[in-house]
Parts: sequence; C-alpha cells; structure tokens
Amino acid sequence: MMTVEAPFDRFVDRDLEKLLSTFAAVMLVGPRSCGKTTSARRLARASLPLDVPARGQLAMIDPDAALLAQPGRPLLIDEWQIAPGILGAVKRSVDGGAPPGSFILTGSVDPGAVEMWPATGRVIERTMGPLAEREIERRVGGASLLDRLAAADPPLGAIADAPNVLGYVDRALRGSFPVPARMRSAVASRSWYSTYAKQIAARDASSSLPRADAGRFGAYLRSYALHVAGVADHASIFRAAGVTRTTADGYDAILHRLYVAASLPPWIPGSPIARLAKRPKRFLADAALAAAAAGLTRDDILADGVQLGRLIESFVFTQLRAEPSVDDEICHLRTEKGRQEIDFIVPLGGGRVLALEVKSASAVGPDDARHLAWLRDEIGDDFVFGAVLHSGSIGFMLGERIAALPIAAFWS
Repeated sequence: MMTVEAPFDRFVDRDLEKLLSTFAAVMLVGPRSCGKTTSARRLARASLPLDVPARGQLAMIDPDAALLAQPGRPLLIDEWQIAPGILGAVKRSVDGGAPPGSFILTGSVDPGAVEMWPATGRVIERTMGPLAEREIERRVGGASLLDRLAAADPPLGAIADAPNVLGYVDRALRGSFPVPARMRSAVASRSWYSTYAKQIAARDASSSLPRADAGRFGAYLRSYALHVAGVADHASIFRAAGVTRTTADGYDAILHRLYVAASLPPWIPGSPIARLAKRPKRFLADAALAAAAAGLTRDDILADGVQLGRLIESFVFTQLRAEPSVDDEICHLRTEKGRQEIDFIVPLGGGRVLALEVKSASAVGPDDARHLAWLRDEIGDDFVFGAVLHSGSIGFMLGERIAALPIAAFWS
C-alpha cells in the first residue's frame, strides 16, 4: 500500500490563524504551487475553488450569491483571480459586518494588478514563498538562527549532520516547492522545474500580457536567471535576451506579479554612509527554478565558481525570507564600485540590523568578514550581529559580534 506523506508544517500557518482571529478576510499570496491552498485548507470549513469551472461560473455571474451558497466559515476562496468580481462580494460582506475568520483568499497574481481594487482596508495580505529547509526537515519549532543572532547567541561548535558544498548544491537543486521537495529523483525534480519555467513563459506571461511572445519571454527569463544574486544593471539582462527596455520592463513586472521574482532593495541606513549603490539585487523564488530557467545542470554549476556562488546565495535567500521573525524587508548593501558589499541586511527595527555574508567555501577567515567589520565600525551599536555563512560544519567567532557559521545552522 502506498503511503501518503503528511503535509509540511509551515511558518505561515500560525500567522494565518492569528490573522483570522482578528480580521474578517485574509489573502494568502505567493507563486503557484508553493503550498498556499494546503495551508488555507487546514483552517477552512468550506471551499470555493474558482479554478473548477462549475464552481467558478456562479462567482462570475453573481459573486454575492456564490458566497451565500457556501455558508461554512472560514470560507476558502481559491484562485480568486479567475473571477476578480468575488473581491467586491467579499468587500460588501466585510462592510456588512462579517466576523473575524470569515474568508481566506488564495491567489498567484499580485492583487495590485486588478483594476479598481475594491478590498483596501478589508482584506489583510500575507505573502507565502517556497519551503525553508526548517520546514522540509520538520523543525519549525524553537528559536530560529535569526532569533539567536538577534540575541547575540550564535550557535557555535560543530554541526554533525551539516552537508558539504556538494550537499548544499543538491539541496538547492532539489528545490523548495512542496512537490519537488518530496521527490527522491534529481532528474524528476529538474523536469518539474523545467516545466514550471516553460509554463511561466508559455501560459502565465500571455495571460498577464496578451502580446507577450513566449520565445522572447523565455529568453528574458533565462537571462534573468543567469544574473540572480547579483546587482547587474537591468540593461545587461535585457540586452543579453535580445529585447528592448520597454519589453523587458513588461516582462519584469510579470515575474514580480506572479511572485516568481524578488528584488532586494539597497539598504538605506539612518546614519550617513557615503557612496551607497542604489541598484536592487535580483532573485527568483527558488534556486532550483533559477538553475532550470538558466539551463544550468549540476555539472555546469560545479564547474563555474560564479554560478556556484549564485546558487548557494539563492538557497540562503529562500531560508531567510521564510523565517517568521523577518518582519521587515530584507535588503543588501553595496558601495560604489563594490568596495564594500554585504549580501543580506536584515532589519530588526529602530535602525538595528543583522548583516550576513554567504560563501560557498568550507573554510573562511577574518578576511571574509572584513565588510561586516567595516559596517560594524560604521554604525556602532546598530550593528547587532554579523555572520559569514559557509559550507563547512563548524561555527566559530571571527571578531566582535561577528561569527562564521555553517549554512546548516538555519535548520540543524
């Protein structure tokens, strides 16, 4: 008999439950297939799946009647973007006194793309991304790595089950979306991501931008994927793809609208630090998706130090953005001409920050922390803690408020 593995516990589940105890309507947004519906179903007592034609038709004809036809609450309205008029019905219900926990909406398109958005002040949004390794390893409880760094209590010493760099590459290429995360075959996982990337270009792009050319969009996506975890000028990306700036701007908007792309803004500190670069750092939602979209195999990545570094940094980005303790937008820091560069700045509030560097090497030393030390000296007490995340297995101090830590410290 085939056994069915239990769904992954997600960090977002607890947040969703708390939000529903206060607000009448909560919207869970994120890329397709990241697990939104699974999380929402855990709390819903009734469901209105708009991607089922027979169910969605009533929502298109009379959205208010579609809500009344499903009396159970919370009501899960799945793929709301198929019948956007349902948002107006939710608004009217909330305005009419719907109690907390009435509606959970899920969707894979940025609500900002809807003209005349009717739900401002009525629907609370929560973004969900792919799985973090803590979720895959079913270790969602306890203090996170970021919590420990914020308390100046880094996990020092050896991690017995820490992967080596090959293990990190394999985890990154296995991917963080729930379906491929369960797969035992690297070939199957890569096929899933290759199909996902092709469908973004062939279907999702054309539905968001009717004149989008699948071939050109695919070329843009490939060029974008080759530049993830970097601060390349947008022109470098769209010229490599052979498209114009106007076309590229449209394609970039689609990737963000579908939650497939993420841009880390440059960090702007409260204290003056001169000559900060203003370009964003670009990522795709998942390291395996970036590798598949770029057409890079495991051997390609292991033979190219630049792409290896990009893959590992993308993998770390997935861990960071999933953590519930990340309340503000993660940033990056780069001064002009890259004299100082820090991969991730995690705001803690009140101008205080954590600063993280990512290295694919297993052996790191004080020189790898020099930019962290520079920032610590520049901003003083606002620098709470810094870490150089590496592919080795031992955590140790590199200086005042700076440690070298295995990437596996996120989940081990």
